[in-house]
Amino acid sequence: MSLNNSIVTQSIGIPYQQYVTSSAGHTLVSSSTYFNDTSDNLPRYKDANGVVYEAIVSSSYALTSSFVQSGDGIFSGSFSGSFEGDGSQLTNLPMGTSASYAATASYVETAQTASYVISSSIDGITDYLRNDQTSSMTVLSSSFAISSSHSETTDFILGGNVFGPVADAVDAVSSSYSATASYVETSQNAISSSYAVSASYAVSASYEITHELSSSYAETASYVNPLTQDVDIIGQTDITGNVLVTGSLTVSGSNSTVNLQEIQFDTEHIATGHTTGRMYWDDVNKTTTLDMQGSDVRLQLGQESHVYATNISGVTIANGAAVRISGATGQNLNIELAVSKIKSFKDSTEEDEILGIATEEITNNSSGYVTTFGSVGDLNTSAFAAGDILYLSNTTSGSYSNTKPPAPYFEARVGVVKVSNNGAGVIISRPQEPTFLTDIAQITSSGVIPNEKTYLCYDDSTDLIQFTNEFSGSFSGSFEGDGFGLTDVPVTVTNTLWVSTTGNNSTAQKGNVQRPWLSISASTAAASSGDSVIVEPGTYIESPFTISDGITLKSLGSLKSATISASNNSATFITQEANTRLEGFTVVCPSGSFPGIFYDSVGGGTIYDVTFKGQGNSIGFQISQSTAAISKVIFNEFRYGGGNFDKLAYVQGGILATDGVHVPGGGSIDKIFHTTAGRLQAINTNAGNPLVSSSFYNEGGTNIILGTNLFNVQEAFHLASQDYVIQGMNVYIDDNVDKHITIDAGISGSDSIFNLVSSHMQAAKITANPDWVSSNHAFSFQDDGVTLEPAFRIYSDVEVGHANKGFTFGAGEGLPYNKGMKIITSGSGGAFTDVTAEATSRDSSTFDFTYSGSGDAMYFGNVQKDPSIDDLYLYFTGLQYKQVSTGSYTPGDLTLEIFTTSSTWEPINGAQVVSSQEGYNYANNVFAHNDSQEEIIANVNTDIWATSSLFSTEARWGRIRLINPITTSPVFEQFLYTPDTTLINPKGQLSFRGKALSRQTVPIVGNTWGSSGLGNGELSAVAGDVTWDHALPGVQLNQLQDEAYNQLTIPAGTCTAYPLEVNIGYYADGATGGAELDVVLIRGNGILVNDPDGGKVPTPRTLANSDTFDDAALTVTTLSVSFTSDNTLQYKTYGPIDISNYYEGDTILIRQRKGSAAGTFDIVTTDVSFVKWTLGERS
Repeated sequence: MSLNNSIVTQSIGIPYQQYVTSSAGHTLVSSSTYFNDTSDNLPRYKDANGVVYEAIVSSSYALTSSFVQSGDGIFSGSFSGSFEGDGSQLTNLPMGTSASYAATASYVETAQTASYVISSSIDGITDYLRNDQTSSMTVLSSSFAISSSHSETTDFILGGNVFGPVADAVDAVSSSYSATASYVETSQNAISSSYAVSASYAVSASYEITHELSSSYAETASYVNPLTQDVDIIGQTDITGNVLVTGSLTVSGSNSTVNLQEIQFDTEHIATGHTTGRMYWDDVNKTTTLDMQGSDVRLQLGQESHVYATNISGVTIANGAAVRISGATGQNLNIELAVSKIKSFKDSTEEDEILGIATEEITNNSSGYVTTFGSVGDLNTSAFAAGDILYLSNTTSGSYSNTKPPAPYFEARVGVVKVSNNGAGVIISRPQEPTFLTDIAQITSSGVIPNEKTYLCYDDSTDLIQFTNEFSGSFSGSFEGDGFGLTDVPVTVTNTLWVSTTGNNSTAQKGNVQRPWLSISASTAAASSGDSVIVEPGTYIESPFTISDGITLKSLGSLKSATISASNNSATFITQEANTRLEGFTVVCPSGSFPGIFYDSVGGGTIYDVTFKGQGNSIGFQISQSTAAISKVIFNEFRYGGGNFDKLAYVQGGILATDGVHVPGGGSIDKIFHTTAGRLQAINTNAGNPLVSSSFYNEGGTNIILGTNLFNVQEAFHLASQDYVIQGMNVYIDDNVDKHITIDAGISGSDSIFNLVSSHMQAAKITANPDWVSSNHAFSFQDDGVTLEPAFRIYSDVEVGHANKGFTFGAGEGLPYNKGMKIITSGSGGAFTDVTAEATSRDSSTFDFTYSGSGDAMYFGNVQKDPSIDDLYLYFTGLQYKQVSTGSYTPGDLTLEIFTTSSTWEPINGAQVVSSQEGYNYANNVFAHNDSQEEIIANVNTDIWATSSLFSTEARWGRIRLINPITTSPVFEQFLYTPDTTLINPKGQLSFRGKALSRQTVPIVGNTWGSSGLGNGELSAVAGDVTWDHALPGVQLNQLQDEAYNQLTIPAGTCTAYPLEVNIGYYADGATGGAELDVVLIRGNGILVNDPDGGKVPTPRTLANSDTFDDAALTVTTLSVSFTSDNTLQYKTYGPIDISNYYEGDTILIRQRKGSAAGTFDIVTTDVSFVKWTLGERS
């Protein structure tokens, strides 16, 4: 026990020692004078230098509360109690002297014997004792007392230190130990002479200490010896004053008792760690906390409750797990993990459902604490929010959730989340047991075991609410719910018969749901026209039966919940008559040649949602027509449910109309549809069973097949008869089907029809004999090209348009388009306007040149790329436009240009305007007609046409630029680009665009050259035959002035956007140098040209607008060629000859001149080459 500044009531008189308190400890003053300070009546010491020190008795040297040593100084005064150690060196011990020798009874050294006193000669110092002490007071442990045995081996304990036996001269108090100045201890551990109180302070006859020590060992409380060492108090100690303990206080012994009136804990103290049995003030929880047994268990007094219990669950119970009581062993409760369960009323077991939360980890067969109320910390509560109520889990033992368990699991509350945190979460354990009906005072479960027919009823005779299995008495009012279990209830449903697997054919009643039939066959036999037979879910093994005229047979429940199975394989199972309806069954068909459902009746029947199962070579549904009157069945949702079938649907006559046929995998099916007569109308058929031999097998009759998807099957269509009609549309036959169409040998189909349009199949998987290929058939289908190139194939005549309306057909790259088009107009001051949206719309959004000044332009770009070449933007070789109105300008005011690889704008080589719809030719008169749809065929050099990023858009750009200002701009509705294509317009006229244009050569046959005195030419010894000299009359030029003449017209269908070329073959004999060709184009009268008045129909050119031969303004184009003299034919081309301002039929005059005097050459052949945009001139 360490006592600091303790007030001890045990009276032991000791001299005041002189010391100075410093940081290094206590320093005694060897030469000082003791006096009583009159200023405060307190004792002081004064050293030789006059420095005054407080006379404080240090409590750190107290062996016990009754024995105080000041510093390391001399012990003086009176001593009572027991001593420890060897007392052999003590002198003047009146051994065996009785208590009568003591000055007072308080001088008794131990309580062992009253006759054992220190000395009979010190009775004069009674004033050393402050309190009357009796001989029974034990200060030092009796085990250290000097008894009659006088042990010299016992250690002497001083101030908590063991100094060894007193008998040892080193540790003993010297023999001069008396109330004199020679009070010194000697040697190493003795109180040396340096600690002696000087002679003036010695206890002697000359100086008697007259001051009694108070209960605090000093005249005032300030003189208390501070005990700075650990001190063990052994024996009984009464402390009647105040004790301030700043260290630890330990009380031990089997009968240790501390009687206290109050304990004041240090509220600022912060406890750390965990020490079992420790109690301290917990400032966090504002209460006193007791460290309990365990790794880290604390009990906050007044705020929580613990139970110490043993884990018998077989697993470790984690800190924070919810537990329940599971019996007891001895005086210990047993626990296991708690979980929410379903507790039936039939379970009469009483048991604890939840005790609390484990506040520490408890391994199996170990004991630990469970918090039944209060905080449990160090948990992961991050899944919850503070304030959440936690409920016992019904899925994981020991766990809990902020969601109530679903009924019928009991609801047990575990507690409330105090702190939401991952690892430092806190839950307030506050378990609440679930409440069951039988926990309510007035409810009892005795007498009746609850079951699904049990009810709660109040018994006024016992004032109890108890369970009962039956109601008694009368009831009135309305009822809801399932009343099937009620008996003898007169439930009447008009015209309805009920069938149940629990029914009874003998007691069944029509209209009474409580009295059902057991068999379907018996119920349908009892039904009349207009009745409905309702079948509850289940399996019904039935003999063959008939659904008579006007009866509905329907299952009650979900698809396939009711199964009808044939018990007889030698007869038709279900015969359906006219005006009947069958719905919602699985039909297990007979094996062999008898169908599961058969229909042959005048009028119509309906089947909905029926699944067929086979038992071996079965027939699912069969329809026939035995009379002239039509029999017809509408079958919706026809399903295959497994088993083997010869045919799922067999049409021998009549009409079967199916919608929604589903044939998944399962058993083998030889034929899905087999038609021999009558008409099959199959819509939305899906078949993917790899064991299907043939999907549509036709031996006659008509098949109308719409919206079919066939995959994995072995065969799609099979024709096995001469007479058939098959019309199919939207039929998809997957590439994994082996045979798409099979026509048997010998089938010619001469009087039959087989058409499949908008379908998918492979031409290579059509097997047809030579006799059939000339039959009446038409196929249009997409062929993915597994063995052939992918193509959309048409095996039929094709018509585009009709007599009342023509349509345009485009082959190659298709019709004109505007995808990827960008149209920008320039304006005054360099402003640009994007009119793409207006230019690409069909109507109601016009646009024009926003500025009509010189240099204004309309830019057109194409941002589409060639899919086969990266970063190559598509060319377009024509611009189709829909024009609302013309402007005021001449063709020379406009020019068409492209942006070139030299980053410059260059004019195109030529242009021709044509009418797309009518096929008219307008030469180069662009934008010349109101309310028209026309097209510019452009001669573009694509080799120099570059892409650029004009207007921040990468594209292939062209433009229409105004060379001269115009008064009025034309107004447009739409622009389209023309691709490489061949067009047939709505009038059926053929024309070509882009790369579809072709250059044709027209030979000028025979001697068509006129001459002025030309000689005759000759090709001598042709093929080495000296007899064959090929004469060329009038075509030899052998003098410088020689000339030959020819003339022709521009051929019909010529595209004047492209130049004309003249090709001449020469035979030169000694001629070197060359020849010259002069060309003049003459506009002829009566040629159809663009109407100068703006009409869309071309008009004959007037005489005034025609050329005269002698007009000096006519342009003469001179072209030259050169050749060498040899014995071969040399072909020379004269061109290009620009004809863009001329029309088909205009005249071309040609003059051939010899370019030099030397040599001779003959004109052998002559032809004209031109580009055709159409086949000929329009009529």
